[in-house]
Amino acid sequence: MSQDPDIHFDFNYLMFDHLGEENGVTPERVAALEPALKKIHQGLRDLQRLGQLPFLDLPYHEEEARRLLQEGRKVREKFDDVVVFGIGGSALGLSCLEQALMPFYYKYFSKKERKGPRLWVCDNVDPTEWQALRNLIHPKKTFFIVISKSGGTTETMAAYLYFLKQLKNAVGPKYNKQIAFITDPFKGVLRQLAQEEGIATYKIHPGVGGRYSVLTPVGLFPAACMGMDILSLLAGARRMEEKCRHPDVWMNPALLSAALHYLYFREKGRPIRVVMSYSESLSLYPAWFFQLWAESLGKRHDLSGKEICIGSTPLEAVGAVDQHSRLQLFLEGPPDKVVDFIGVMKHPKDLTIPSLYATPPELVFPRRQTAGDLLTIEREATERALRRKGRPSMLLLLPRVSPHALGQLFLWAELETVMTGELYNINPFDQPGVELIKKYIHGALGKKGFEEYRKEMEGGDKKKEYIL
Repeated sequence: MSQDPDIHFDFNYLMFDHLGEENGVTPERVAALEPALKKIHQGLRDLQRLGQLPFLDLPYHEEEARRLLQEGRKVREKFDDVVVFGIGGSALGLSCLEQALMPFYYKYFSKKERKGPRLWVCDNVDPTEWQALRNLIHPKKTFFIVISKSGGTTETMAAYLYFLKQLKNAVGPKYNKQIAFITDPFKGVLRQLAQEEGIATYKIHPGVGGRYSVLTPVGLFPAACMGMDILSLLAGARRMEEKCRHPDVWMNPALLSAALHYLYFREKGRPIRVVMSYSESLSLYPAWFFQLWAESLGKRHDLSGKEICIGSTPLEAVGAVDQHSRLQLFLEGPPDKVVDFIGVMKHPKDLTIPSLYATPPELVFPRRQTAGDLLTIEREATERALRRKGRPSMLLLLPRVSPHALGQLFLWAELETVMTGELYNINPFDQPGVELIKKYIHGALGKKGFEEYRKEMEGGDKKKEYIL
């Protein structure tokens, strides 16, 4: 288990000192929020002590993580591929972990070079993807993980049923030895199937929703199967949880970030939050964060039932790629965005750009210039260009891309999201709008109790008049 220094939070370019009062936030505006922030902080701590915020306790489940490592080692030693069926929070965190912690292009390595299985996250119902995955794997040498808290996730169960048939055809009655369910510990379809068919199960805490579940077996068991250091991941999350216990907003990174983004949203008319990663290893982090942020905070009603239709919209960008596309919009388009940069201090195997030409200047780089150094220059140049245009930004600087740093990042994001929900006076743990989509899907599939939605799906709303 390895530990890294803390994530560095640079919020200079959010403050009026660099942007002026029109575009920046003054310390006085943060101070005006402090009574509300202290109340939020104390309220969350009280709920945690009462066991009502179980996602904050996950970093301390070390014994469970050690058991998962043992089980994961067995899978890694026996199988060539691990296929995970899940969607949303059951897939995005794991995909982020894979992109960050597995070697680039490892799936193209030989089995001997990989020293372990390949991971495939099947998170959609696209038949083209299913067919391609079927052609890539051999069922006899594949371990399948099904992730659904309720066991009723339509997309996940459809994919599972398709590949279950392939598995049964290949291995016969011992198919159950190549499957694990990650689901509710007490109820649901998967819990029932596991008991009837002798399938191994791992539990999701009943109080932890999918988008907060990356530090449960949802993320940890597949990660353990791939040989990732999940103990360091939890250690990083513990470090951030401890740091965010501080009641002073200026000493609590999640609380301070929540306050600053809230002020930009409410007072500066900037409802779009851009997350721009300057690391290919972290390029899937925004997708995980966006589900967390959007599904938690996009709400029609506040806690009193008043209609408010609130929420800040997340937007992804990747550096340095998007300097050549989206940055023109960010720099000179509508002043409605705050940019969160994510950078890395140290790259594990940096490469020197060789000096092969004396001219022309486009081909000349400083002596011993590395690719990592150039990526940092690109980020810093973008930060300064935004500042000059009066466009706010902040920087989360990771010491390196590691399990410990990712644990810090995950816990920070989750806690900041909940704190922001408190500032909005909404429930950051439900998703009533998404539930409506599920009702229409169930209706279209002919499930009992959803006849009203089936009738509407079959043409009750007459939308043919405006189709070209």
